Amino acid sequence: MRQSKRLEAHHRNRTTRFRTAAAPAASPPASENGQVSHHRNRTTRFRTAAAPAASPPASENGQASVEFALSLPIVVMMALVLLVVGVAVRNEIAVELAAREGARAAAVSANGAAAATAAAKRSIALPIDVATTTDGTAVTVTVTYVDPVNIALIGRLLGPITHSAAATMVIEPP
Repeated sequence: MRQSKRLEAHHRNRTTRFRTAAAPAASPPASENGQVSHHRNRTTRFRTAAAPAASPPASENGQASVEFALSLPIVVMMALVLLVVGVAVRNEIAVELAAREGARAAAVSANGAAAATAAAKRSIALPIDVATTTDGTAVTVTVTYVDPVNIALIGRLLGPITHSAAATMVIEPP
């Protein structure tokens, strides 16, 4: 009996400590045997009153809209620059691939220039220029592509980007 009174006092102190004026203190519910349960009103023990939302001063109304309007063009330009860089890297890799394919085809073919041009143009879907040179033991294929950069605003600032790659391979007997 003495222990149950101590538990009741413990629970009464615990529940009133976390209550605010919005939630009046109540004695904890007792079970059938008269003992206080530790887990009954678990969600109501820590209830606090919500503070009213403070409105911003009248001088700061619309500040977020103005900041957004000022920063949006900069963010859009950064996104467009990233897009142009990504496309330029993709085109550079494609031109290097076309040069390797053309050099390999020219190295194993009897008609090196025609084979290099056909292989390079077949390997990528870009309008490329192919030049082939031979020195008797090796063939060099140079592929050039001029990217017009058709992205709004950025294309006018950068102008066309020229991608060029060369690949050299030893001529193999047919």
